Amino acid sequence: MKIGDKSIAYNKDFFFMMTTTLPNPHYSPETSVKVTILNFAITPFGLEEQMLNQFVGQELPELQKKKDSIV
Repeated sequence: MKIGDKSIAYNKDFFFMMTTTLPNPHYSPETSVKVTILNFAITPFGLEEQMLNQFVGQELPELQKKKDSIV
């Protein structure tokens, strides 16, 4: 993991989470493809949908592909 100009070793089971108070933060394309971004500025139902989508994508990728093709 690189923070600033330092490279730091980390355990693969470790989750690094960051938060911001910015209403609409912008991340570079390089950052966006390496991380999972959840938008907490939505309704609780929308947040639940985002989190469920992430879970299904990781645990049941074939089900996620089927859903994506239907949508």
